[in-house]
Amino acid sequence: MKTKPTILLSALALAASTILAVAQAPAAPAPAAPPADAGANNPGGGRRGGPGGPGGGNMQDFMQRMNDRLKASLKVTDEEWTVLKPLVEKVQTAQREAGAGRGFGGGRGPGGPGGGTDANAPADTRPGAAESAALRTAIDTDGTSADDIKAKLAAVRAMRKKGAADLAVAREDLKKVVTVRQEAVLVSMGMLE
Repeated sequence: MKTKPTILLSALALAASTILAVAQAPAAPAPAAPPADAGANNPGGGRRGGPGGPGGGNMQDFMQRMNDRLKASLKVTDEEWTVLKPLVEKVQTAQREAGAGRGFGGGRGPGGPGGGTDANAPADTRPGAAESAALRTAIDTDGTSADDIKAKLAAVRAMRKKGAADLAVAREDLKKVVTVRQEAVLVSMGMLE
């Protein structure tokens, strides 16, 4: 039964070579410390979930990168972009405003419904956000009358209808000035229907 010592020696040799390889490998450089003002324009500190997302930065930087990618996807010249950019931004703004107060938790604090609020979070000032917040409060408050809920529901629906109409107008304005290829790119990105 010489196989057991041979297997044992082979395993020890493999372990020793692995330890030596790790010991001789150059140490990974320590991550660079963020600049002293890294959080000045980026409350998220460059972490996931911050305004700039994984790459860090502020919302303006993010929007600039997004618009640069859009410009490249549309294959437009600088002159053409000066015409398209305001129309694109109008659609982007209308999309954000049309989405105010939508989604799970609707802008509540950590944990979604019933999870509390973050006192340091900026107030949602988009059109319709206040109406959506009032409806959520009415729903969550025991004893709210059906008539009060109906009134708040009607206000939310009216704001959403107005937001959808504004978005439709912005999309039509943009659609009037793009080529068929550019329209297809914008449809694939969800900016046009």
